[in-house]
Amino acid sequence: MPYKGASQWTTVILCSAIIFCALLSTNKVLKYALLFALMFFQHTQIVHFTYFGGFYSQHNIQFMFSEMHDFLLGVMDLFKIIWDVVVITLCVYVTIFILAIKHEAVAIPWRSNFPALIVAFLLFAPLGKALQSKHDFRPSFNHHSVRNGLYSWNYFIAKAFKDYEGKQYKPYVLEKQNRSIDNLILILGESANPKRMSLFGSKTDTTPFLKSLSQSNKLHYQLAYSSSVATQYSLARFFSGVKEPDNPQQIASQQTNLFKLALDNGFETHYISNQRVNGISHSYNIKGIHTWIDRDMPMNTWGEYDIGLSKALLSNIKQLNSPQFAVMHMRNMHVIYSDNYPASFTKFKPASASSLDLLKSDYDNSLAYFDHTISTWIQQLQPKLHGRTLLVYIPDHGEKFGENGNGHNTLDLETATIPIFAYNLNDADEALELFKSKLSCITSHDQLHNSISELLGYKVHNPNGHLDKYYVSGLSLTGEAGWIEGSLHSTPCQS
Repeated sequence: MPYKGASQWTTVILCSAIIFCALLSTNKVLKYALLFALMFFQHTQIVHFTYFGGFYSQHNIQFMFSEMHDFLLGVMDLFKIIWDVVVITLCVYVTIFILAIKHEAVAIPWRSNFPALIVAFLLFAPLGKALQSKHDFRPSFNHHSVRNGLYSWNYFIAKAFKDYEGKQYKPYVLEKQNRSIDNLILILGESANPKRMSLFGSKTDTTPFLKSLSQSNKLHYQLAYSSSVATQYSLARFFSGVKEPDNPQQIASQQTNLFKLALDNGFETHYISNQRVNGISHSYNIKGIHTWIDRDMPMNTWGEYDIGLSKALLSNIKQLNSPQFAVMHMRNMHVIYSDNYPASFTKFKPASASSLDLLKSDYDNSLAYFDHTISTWIQQLQPKLHGRTLLVYIPDHGEKFGENGNGHNTLDLETATIPIFAYNLNDADEALELFKSKLSCITSHDQLHNSISELLGYKVHNPNGHLDKYYVSGLSLTGEAGWIEGSLHSTPCQS
């Protein structure tokens, strides 16, 4: 744990002081409110730190409320790993509450509400600073978990009363040209970790079909950086090709959105998803798309797992001879991993009895089903789609299993590193070469967007510079949650 020693002692002293002040109070509501606040701020931060390797901020809180369903699924899955920390800390607090109840029976004439009132006041003291500050609160390992939790929630409350004043950027410019594709099938992946894919060198053969294509000139695959570490923010940036991490204006304009470009150039457009609509809620106005099907709609049209999305797509195409731009949004590799593949794909067993190894084996099984799904989609789509057809796979963000945290939403390059590939489904040799020619050794979401835009018939010009840079943002469209910046030209070539 990267806590400093002083921070650990500060935590002990602070918690003891709050408990003491609470026990002195003669007001039961005040007493138990303080004890609950202490438990909540510390326990939630400790749980978050144990799994993700860092403390949560106000942006994580906002993300939790906007993605509550997926958040609850994630909690269920991570409980397998950190159940011991959860149980131990809860037992500590149950003991404290029991002692507080027992303490009610002890008559101490000099007991007073004054110390508890001071502590209660101090709980809201950061709110004034949060309302006045133009900067966000960034949790730190140098501060105790109670302070991190307290400040994060106060800054989250203050955020509702503050207007965003961001940097102004010049709008992107579109140059229309001949489209280089007749059909483009864009597969949106979920929580993809290339280190666990045999296509990218994993010793566990999780992607045998894709690996069998790796020597073919019909498949191009490489690594990339996602534009954010959470679905709704990364997809919003990707669909509009926004490079800057603090440029929500370009996203809001929708002028460079892939769906809009496809519609403007005569493509029939489809969004077929095994995710809920909020996963793409910032990305495009659903009313402008010819076919929109997501997980909130009746599932019997395509089945329980991702594999049925291709049949749903084919059944909703009105004219097979017209140009098609289709997005198939996968659920595979999303927590809870074992919920996203049938029992028959339980091929890999955990390396040990540890909960982390169990999670990894579930993920590998999910990858095996992903590989099978891609194979099935190619078999189903290839004979049906006429003309130059390219299939492109791009995940929203990565997933990690390591000592410095697990899952996603953590702002680091490991979480942002994703696998991408493009497959020449039908007569798309030139389109595949054009797609590859626009990408760096390790590419970025905005480069991938611009490459797809050219296939659809539009060249995107960004007048704001820094075209050789990549940016990975935190849990915000405005850049308030911070970002990582790097040079695309300095990244080593990998595959």
